[in-house]
Amino acid sequence: MSSRRKFFTMTIICAFSLTCMIFLKSFNKKNSSFSAKFRLQCVSKRKVGFLKIHKCASSTIQNIFLRHAYLNNINVAVPPEEYNNYLGNPHHFEAKLLKNSPGHYGGFEMFLLHTRWDHQEVSKVLGPNTFYVTILRHPVDLFESLFAYGHLDKFYGGSLVEFIEHLERNNITDVQRMRLNGRYGWNQISWDFGLMPRDFARPKKIKDFIRSVEENFHLVMIAEQIEKSLVILKNSLCWSIEDVTSLKLNERKAGNKEALSKRQRETLEKWLSADMMIYKYFLRRFEEKVSEFDSVYLDQEVEKLKKANELVQRNCVLGLNKHDEISNLKSRPYSDEVIVVRVSENIRCRLYGLKENVFIDELKVLQRQRDFRFYHNLTTE
Repeated sequence: MSSRRKFFTMTIICAFSLTCMIFLKSFNKKNSSFSAKFRLQCVSKRKVGFLKIHKCASSTIQNIFLRHAYLNNINVAVPPEEYNNYLGNPHHFEAKLLKNSPGHYGGFEMFLLHTRWDHQEVSKVLGPNTFYVTILRHPVDLFESLFAYGHLDKFYGGSLVEFIEHLERNNITDVQRMRLNGRYGWNQISWDFGLMPRDFARPKKIKDFIRSVEENFHLVMIAEQIEKSLVILKNSLCWSIEDVTSLKLNERKAGNKEALSKRQRETLEKWLSADMMIYKYFLRRFEEKVSEFDSVYLDQEVEKLKKANELVQRNCVLGLNKHDEISNLKSRPYSDEVIVVRVSENIRCRLYGLKENVFIDELKVLQRQRDFRFYHNLTTE
């Protein structure tokens, strides 16, 4: 073989080897470098608007945001009255409800409580550059959970199975407008989003409404895929895995779930048609968003999150209590159908298990202190 030919052959081999090395290095580092690169390209977001929809794992998500606010001196929009965790529901939210709320001097950066959503009014409170997010759950599973949680058997006058039989036999208009406390009932997702009940059975209005939701919300998470949802949320906010760790809150007692037949589920799906349209659309959009991620990276992040949650469970949880075992009435859950997680009094552990109303009252104290300092600084300048 001539020296020129040898040189040419060696050049080809080296080039091929170098290409392989670069490819393998890129492949091995692609997923591990994604988080680091992502963190370099963005700044952790403070301003969040979270629509807390009933019975969609929303208390767990809310606790993530409340902890972040507490630990980072972020003002949360809270009602001025004591022991209240609603802003506007059953009426649509209005910004004027927060006129004298703790934190209003410095301004609010997070909106996290139950409400009937009005995006324009919430935007008045939070201002520009806010990340808007919510979480959905299959409407049939949501309603089954809501039925047990709110003791709707007493409200509707029969068990869930009897209620479904009623839907199958009779005109459904007699129960459509019945809402427990004016808040809980037919098409809960649509109601919490702010859709008017007169539009619940009007597909075109619902489609138009879905478009407005998609325009206003940066992320609609799915409760059935909560780990993937939280990884995507974490990346969207430029937060860490630890920032989105959680314990399951307001979880029902074991064995209290109603097993519904296919026919019964189909009956409820028909009755909850507005919620089904919204859920199906955003489930599809969520799956499209998931497909945009490298599957290996996403799986690795989900595993990291699961392990981080297991660590929180081991380090913080002391046991579980039933509703009537909680002596402090403020710490008791709204429903006697749920169990209470008892956690260590270590400050970080304590926040994981803090009941929403108690958490809100503690934030009010901190935000009043910040209001005082803000006002004092203004008057002394």
